[in-house]
Amino acid sequence: MLNAVEEMVNEIYYAKGTLYSPSRSCHDLKMSLELENKTTTDGMYYIDPNGGHWRDAIQISCALSKEADTCFNVDPELELKGHKISRSGDTWLSEQLRLPTDQIEYKIPKDQLALLQISMDVAKQNLTILCRDLSKEIKSNLFEIITLIGDDDEDMQIKEQNETYSIRIINDTCSQTSASHGMLMIEIVSEIPSKLPVRNVLLKAQVASREASFDYEMGKVCFGKDPVQNLTELLITTTTTTTTTTSTTTTQEPEISSPTSTTDSPEKSDFTEAATSTNGPEEVESSTDGPKTSGETVEKSASIFSRFGFFM
Repeated sequence: MLNAVEEMVNEIYYAKGTLYSPSRSCHDLKMSLELENKTTTDGMYYIDPNGGHWRDAIQISCALSKEADTCFNVDPELELKGHKISRSGDTWLSEQLRLPTDQIEYKIPKDQLALLQISMDVAKQNLTILCRDLSKEIKSNLFEIITLIGDDDEDMQIKEQNETYSIRIINDTCSQTSASHGMLMIEIVSEIPSKLPVRNVLLKAQVASREASFDYEMGKVCFGKDPVQNLTELLITTTTTTTTTTSTTTTQEPEISSPTSTTDSPEKSDFTEAATSTNGPEEVESSTDGPKTSGETVEKSASIFSRFGFFM
């Protein structure tokens, strides 16, 4: 059991972003490189969110010098143009344009997407809507007419803000100008990653529809970690390690460490070393008499798992 855990930890800890050594995400790859004091360079890397065989790894662009979000593009073969408003009933983009899978597809398999959504904290996506031949009635009700459908099959209204998502209007010349043509650019952000990407668009029926139609340019969907949450996990890990080290170094007689001991590992992470450095080398060594135990693997596993978003 411990050998399997240690092997998993090593795969995460030493991931290089290559085909045979993919990381779970761009974020995890950046952390792996930083822990080994290696340069984080923007470029094409392999990731494998489900942690399975390397054959299903995906090559994507990772901006490791920035937020290191993991992003995917919409299927380039899809042309999301000519979605028209009907007078007789609501119209679905997938039905009207006869999309092959009845939804908007992206360049990531669904099983990989599901694991990425679970491991990340935030999802975001930009969307550009090109509008044509809009009447005054449609312009005045534009945000009520358009409904976006997320990956969780739930509705998202452009003007609606709630606890699951927020939509920011970047630019709007569809509803705020007298011209019949325009552009609406929005940014969607959700702390529930399973809400994105956008999978479909619904246009509600309008009597004064005329020839109104919409084209859609789906931006990349990106998944990232919350910096505040990362800091909280780091502080918890560091505090726990410090407390355990202090309690074990006061023991008068050396004992074999229990599996949960965090004082006998020669391969501590940077953060564990920082937490225990105040005790001095002699105090740490005084509690390491006797044979090494499986506590080393458990400690390293707990530290790395916490850092990379796993829970033990």
